[in-house]
Amino acid sequence: GRIMMYTVPVGKPVRLLMTSTDVLHSLWIPDFRVKMDVVPGRYTSLWFEATEVGDYNLNCAEYCGMDHSKMFAIVHVVPEDEFEPAMIKLASEYEDMSIGQLPAYAINRLYARCKSCHSLDGSSRVGPTFKGLWDRVKGGNVKFTSGEILSGLLGENTLYIQPENYIRTSLVDPQEHIVQGYLGSMPSFQGQLKEKQITAIIEMFKHLNEVTDEAGNITVNPDGTPRD
Repeated sequence: GRIMMYTVPVGKPVRLLMTSTDVLHSLWIPDFRVKMDVVPGRYTSLWFEATEVGDYNLNCAEYCGMDHSKMFAIVHVVPEDEFEPAMIKLASEYEDMSIGQLPAYAINRLYARCKSCHSLDGSSRVGPTFKGLWDRVKGGNVKFTSGEILSGLLGENTLYIQPENYIRTSLVDPQEHIVQGYLGSMPSFQGQLKEKQITAIIEMFKHLNEVTDEAGNITVNPDGTPRD
């Protein structure tokens, strides 16, 4: 699968402000001689300054569960004059995409913010699995801690009217309705996601079987081409 990559400029201090939404982790970049615990319910930070252009391993140094071995990434250090153009391109890459291109973009670029709490293979984590989510939402088969059922909140003259509205609210105001069996620890993404990115996440749910396999592995690149 594709390895997560974090791009930073050479010769500039970089500070990471970190927290965990599930269990204790520890971010470790061996070549930079930095390591810091990432703790549920509180913030920790570390800083580093890369002195040479190149790629450097980033690992989790705290055993954190069955997916611990998958928690690695690359710190991609680029010349300073390449950093800002790269960030501008990355931040705006979705703007000209068609609706059909959005699921591949979302599963590759946005799901990383969700994966610690929401699985793609049906397994339960801090939050509900994304597998089959659209069918559950579209059918109204979601129960809330309030005792309400989503089916009663969909349709004309109801709170959500359309299932897409429920998903949007779950992203920007997740405490509005908490799914039964979960603690409601999801943070709000209000102001962090553009409207088209919210649309991309909704389209990802609708077409999840086209961008993942039965085991929950991502099968496409951000541009929609098949992964090797």
